[in-house]
Amino acid sequence: MYRKAEPRLAYPEERYIIQMQLIGEVGRGGSRKASAWIADEHLDFLERRRDRPSPFSTHLGRPVMGHAALRGAVEAYLVGAWSSTPIAFDNVEFTPPADGRYLSLSVSAEHSEVIGLGHPPLYRHKGAIKIRCYVPKGVGSAEVLSMADEIAVLFRHRTIGGARTRAAVVSLTGASFDDFEATVTIPFWWDES
Repeated sequence: MYRKAEPRLAYPEERYIIQMQLIGEVGRGGSRKASAWIADEHLDFLERRRDRPSPFSTHLGRPVMGHAALRGAVEAYLVGAWSSTPIAFDNVEFTPPADGRYLSLSVSAEHSEVIGLGHPPLYRHKGAIKIRCYVPKGVGSAEVLSMADEIAVLFRHRTIGGARTRAAVVSLTGASFDDFEATVTIPFWWDES
């Protein structure tokens, strides 16, 4: 049994035009009724996909995901997951502890691009979470690298506030002033329509 096409797109003529194009392409080797049914199924699939809610979207009454929300989610995640040392945040007054062991967090967006055309278009934002691990000078590199490895595992391939992280990179930065430092860089991305 074949279904009758029901115009559910924003503009009924848009559905009709797409359906006629699909019938023309599919209908060359089959019956017209079967072609109309295939076109209707394809349009239903497109509508379901278009109307699917995205946790990363910002319009049409969907949840908002932006740079400030991402930063807040990353900070909350780190505070909840890490209790070994104090954490310094961007533009927040911080006094390093007496033992010289602490973390410093920064989140930066580095690139945005359009990855899908449509209404609204789909944007992909990319950036990096950088967590610097500090220990006092003169205690060797094993302790700071151990802290960095723990951080890398905490952030590797997670979804935090709608952003998806990738594999973390640990680099030994070395001595700076009174500290010895290792940096963990975690690339992330999120999509927004």
